[in-house]
Amino acid sequence: MSEGSVLYVEDDAYLASMVVPALEQRNLRVRWFVRGEDGIAALSRERFDVVVTDYRLPGCSGLEVVQAVVAHDPDLPVIMLSGSGDLTVAVTAIKLGAVDYLIKDLESAYLDILPAIVVRILETQRQLQDKKRVEAELEAERNWSRLAIDRISQGLSVFDADLRLQLCNKQVLAFCGYPEELGRRGTPLEAFLHFNAARGDYGEASSEEDIRRRLDRAREPTRFRFERRFGDTVVEVCREPLPQGGFVVTYTDITERWLAEQQIHFQAYHDALTGLPNRRQFHVMLENELLRAKRSGHGIAVLFIDLDGFKAVNDRYGHQAGDALLVEAAQRLKLYVRDSDVVARQGGDEFLVLLTRIEEAQAQNVAGKLIEALSAPFPVNGELAPISASIGIARFPEAGTSGDELVRAADRAMYQAKAAGKGRYFTALTL
Repeated sequence: MSEGSVLYVEDDAYLASMVVPALEQRNLRVRWFVRGEDGIAALSRERFDVVVTDYRLPGCSGLEVVQAVVAHDPDLPVIMLSGSGDLTVAVTAIKLGAVDYLIKDLESAYLDILPAIVVRILETQRQLQDKKRVEAELEAERNWSRLAIDRISQGLSVFDADLRLQLCNKQVLAFCGYPEELGRRGTPLEAFLHFNAARGDYGEASSEEDIRRRLDRAREPTRFRFERRFGDTVVEVCREPLPQGGFVVTYTDITERWLAEQQIHFQAYHDALTGLPNRRQFHVMLENELLRAKRSGHGIAVLFIDLDGFKAVNDRYGHQAGDALLVEAAQRLKLYVRDSDVVARQGGDEFLVLLTRIEEAQAQNVAGKLIEALSAPFPVNGELAPISASIGIARFPEAGTSGDELVRAADRAMYQAKAAGKGRYFTALTL
């Protein structure tokens, strides 16, 4: 099997009769031409791995052959032969693209080394071709890998032990709002931190010292997982350290899951009809407020509200109308309390109100306003339905020191208000 194909241009038949067999002994296929024009023409008909040409030829010169070969295929190696010792010819040939230059010495010693040079050049060419093939395969693999990681739904970034970016797909830039230049390989993590700090991600107090601390933490081989909001998108960020140093960070859009969890949580702790906190959530908020009140000494009050006459409205106009009245009642209650206070639905036509940082007289004043608001007729099916409200007030610490004690005390006080004639409030007695 031929180790390569040689285009040989030489007008001296005697020299050719020695060169051709020497090359063929190296398992090379040789095509010999006397004229440079014929050799150049053969380039378009046949494939050659190396070209050997004499300098002085009938017709075009060897330099013109070199020019034609380079124009045909810049990667096709050319060896120039010359009986002239003129270095200008050698320099010109090399400048035109020849890879080697041999002088035809009087003893014809060049004939001994020419086959070895041709074989060496062919071996170098094969190595270059193998290198290009491997590089092409690697580039194709990189392109496919890039295509794949840019198509996955997750964001993916990889930093090396020097905290320099080695991989970053488009999803990371999209999730985090990073400019494209930050996603280039070799970008230091510090550049990302400075970008985050400049747009306020770390608060107004961010400083170079803060950046240094964050870089120090990034060098630690720790894993973490947290949720972060980017506009309306909720992203789960996970970091996994690498054995050789550095780390991988993935960004997963969990907006749908997060919304579903929020909806489940809302439904668990809020009343489905009015949207108010339900009894369970009210007790959680009450206990938290009691802890703060015990530390600060501030007073709090629980109001237990029952709608007088609601059953009659519900029986006359139906449950749908009754539900609409309860929604309207909830809205009226919220209008007359502060943002720091809590309005909740106990169940049925009963509501709870938590008043924070309030004195007894203030709690009674709020109760009076709520009775006034709930006593205004409610529009129901084109008519005005009159109802009223009875309210029991229980203050901390006079009426109780726990949430359950305060709610029970307010409940009892509410029934006392009803017994006294409805449409009024009653304050629970001290323990």
